[in-house]
Amino acid sequence: MGFFDRPKKIISDREFKQIKQNLHGAHDWSESQVGKFESIFHGEMSEKGAMHKGLDKEEAERTLDWLKENKHAHGFTDHHIETMREEFDKHFDD
Repeated sequence: MGFFDRPKKIISDREFKQIKQNLHGAHDWSESQVGKFESIFHGEMSEKGAMHKGLDKEEAERTLDWLKENKHAHGFTDHHIETMREEFDKHFDD
Protein backbone atom coordinates (compact mmCIF):
# COMPACT_ATOMS: atom_id res chain seq x y z
CA MET A 1 0.00 0.00 0.00
CA GLY A 2 1.41 3.39 -0.99
CA PHE A 3 1.70 6.41 1.25
CA PHE A 4 -1.44 8.07 -0.12
CA ASP A 5 -3.57 4.93 -0.47
CA ARG A 6 -6.58 4.83 1.79
CA PRO A 7 -7.14 1.64 3.76
CA LYS A 8 -10.15 -0.44 2.78
CA LYS A 9 -13.41 0.56 4.42
CA ILE A 10 -14.54 -2.21 6.74
CA ILE A 11 -18.07 -2.67 8.06
CA SER A 12 -17.71 -3.05 11.81
CA ASP A 13 -19.88 -5.09 14.17
CA ARG A 14 -21.71 -1.89 15.12
CA GLU A 15 -22.41 -1.02 11.46
CA PHE A 16 -23.50 -4.59 10.73
CA LYS A 17 -25.96 -4.38 13.60
CA GLN A 18 -27.32 -1.13 12.13
CA ILE A 19 -27.74 -2.79 8.73
CA LYS A 20 -29.72 -5.63 10.34
CA GLN A 21 -31.93 -3.09 12.12
CA ASN A 22 -32.53 -1.25 8.84
CA LEU A 23 -33.44 -4.46 7.03
CA HIS A 24 -35.94 -5.30 9.76
CA GLY A 25 -37.36 -1.81 10.30
CA ALA A 26 -37.03 0.27 7.15
CA HIS A 27 -37.35 -2.63 4.72
CA ASP A 28 -39.87 -4.65 6.74
CA TRP A 29 -37.87 -7.89 6.74
CA SER A 30 -39.02 -10.63 9.12
CA GLU A 31 -36.85 -11.80 12.03
CA SER A 32 -36.22 -15.00 10.11
CA GLN A 33 -35.01 -13.14 7.01
CA VAL A 34 -32.69 -10.97 9.10
CA GLY A 35 -31.42 -14.10 10.87
CA LYS A 36 -30.71 -15.77 7.54
CA PHE A 37 -28.89 -12.62 6.35
CA GLU A 38 -26.81 -12.62 9.52
CA SER A 39 -25.91 -16.29 9.20
CA ILE A 40 -24.79 -15.85 5.60
CA PHE A 41 -22.43 -12.98 6.46
CA HIS A 42 -21.38 -14.27 9.89
CA GLY A 43 -18.28 -16.03 8.57
CA GLU A 44 -16.96 -12.90 6.87
CA MET A 45 -17.71 -10.77 9.93
CA SER A 46 -15.86 -13.05 12.34
CA GLU A 47 -12.88 -14.35 10.37
CA LYS A 48 -10.18 -15.67 12.64
CA GLY A 49 -6.63 -14.80 11.75
CA ALA A 50 -7.69 -12.13 9.27
CA MET A 51 -5.83 -8.86 9.09
CA HIS A 52 -9.10 -7.09 9.80
CA LYS A 53 -12.29 -7.87 11.62
CA GLY A 54 -15.40 -6.99 9.71
CA LEU A 55 -16.58 -7.01 6.14
CA ASP A 56 -14.92 -5.16 3.27
CA LYS A 57 -16.59 -4.23 -0.02
CA GLU A 58 -14.88 -7.02 -1.97
CA GLU A 59 -16.10 -9.66 0.49
CA ALA A 60 -19.63 -8.24 0.47
CA GLU A 61 -19.76 -8.13 -3.35
CA ARG A 62 -18.47 -11.69 -3.62
CA THR A 63 -21.15 -12.95 -1.22
CA LEU A 64 -23.91 -10.90 -2.87
CA ASP A 65 -22.89 -12.30 -6.28
CA TRP A 66 -23.05 -15.82 -4.84
CA LEU A 67 -26.51 -15.11 -3.43
CA LYS A 68 -27.69 -13.86 -6.83
CA GLU A 69 -26.36 -16.97 -8.59
CA ASN A 70 -27.70 -19.44 -5.99
CA LYS A 71 -31.20 -18.21 -5.12
CA HIS A 72 -32.39 -21.80 -4.82
CA ALA A 73 -30.05 -22.30 -1.85
CA HIS A 74 -31.29 -19.51 0.41
CA GLY A 75 -34.65 -18.11 -0.74
CA PHE A 76 -33.69 -14.44 -1.08
CA THR A 77 -35.16 -12.69 -4.13
CA ASP A 78 -33.35 -10.26 -6.42
CA HIS A 79 -35.10 -7.47 -4.52
CA HIS A 80 -33.73 -8.74 -1.18
CA ILE A 81 -30.22 -8.99 -2.62
CA GLU A 82 -30.38 -5.45 -4.04
CA THR A 83 -31.65 -4.20 -0.67
CA MET A 84 -28.63 -5.80 1.03
CA ARG A 85 -26.34 -4.18 -1.54
CA GLU A 86 -27.93 -0.76 -0.94
CA GLU A 87 -27.53 -1.09 2.83
CA PHE A 88 -23.88 -2.14 2.50
CA ASP A 89 -23.17 0.69 0.06
CA LYS A 90 -24.43 3.26 2.56
CA HIS A 91 -21.55 2.25 4.82
CA PHE A 92 -18.91 1.74 2.15
CA ASP A 93 -19.60 5.15 0.60
CA ASP A 94 -19.18 7.20 3.77
